[in-house]
Amino acid sequence: MLTRPKDGKTGTEGWFARDTLADWYTEAYKSATPAGHLFRSRLQHIGRMISDCPGGAVLDAGCGPGIVTRFLMERRAADSRFFGIDQSPAMIDAARRNLTGRPVDLQVARIEQLPFPDSTFDVVLAIGVIEYVEAAVALGEIGRVAKPGAILVTSMLNPLSAYRLWRRWVYHPGSAVRCRGTKNGERSPRMRLYSARSFRRLLGTSHIRPVEVMYYDFNVFPPPLDRRFPFTAVAINRALDRVAGPMRPWLGTGYIVKARKA
Repeated sequence: MLTRPKDGKTGTEGWFARDTLADWYTEAYKSATPAGHLFRSRLQHIGRMISDCPGGAVLDAGCGPGIVTRFLMERRAADSRFFGIDQSPAMIDAARRNLTGRPVDLQVARIEQLPFPDSTFDVVLAIGVIEYVEAAVALGEIGRVAKPGAILVTSMLNPLSAYRLWRRWVYHPGSAVRCRGTKNGERSPRMRLYSARSFRRLLGTSHIRPVEVMYYDFNVFPPPLDRRFPFTAVAINRALDRVAGPMRPWLGTGYIVKARKA
């Protein structure tokens, strides 16, 4: 079974700086677990969201081990130039290994202080990263380096989903967790989660206009059952993806926002 490595450090830099975590993320994308299904489902939605984007400069902000970057390069290599940043040297080292032989500019940097001039990128992605940083600052930087009219794709864990409410109030009731932007939800030393409504408001303060919100990953097996019965959890997850309909905002454990710089 794929097990996420544990660490006593609470800061995001200590948490993400380990080679073991970079390897975990790389393997998780291939695993037959609820985490693997979440990552692969997210990739497919991202691919659809940028399928109609024109070519140009593409930034993967918080690129981790480079899996999202590689996914995009396999589909857009002919018409795009790719850049990736991550605050963790271990993640950038893993990205270089996973992107060996591919023309991509990778560097260690923080999303809250992007090392690029204003209006540089045609497409900016921030996938699985905004939860771990000061969101308003990060989104301001994304807006700064994006060209007018650029497409931006970001993701956020959904604090109002049944799965995450269970984690907050039942599975980890003693943790100091509180949701940003909602009355009840999640907050930890490493994550600040926003409801979709609050996240849209944050985007607006950075002159970024949402054009689509997509909920994904319908894991209804509460922890620890999702880890004990991963194949059943994934099978039900896939079935709900087809029939969730208006319940998607309450069942999707995460959501993706496609937006455009005003």
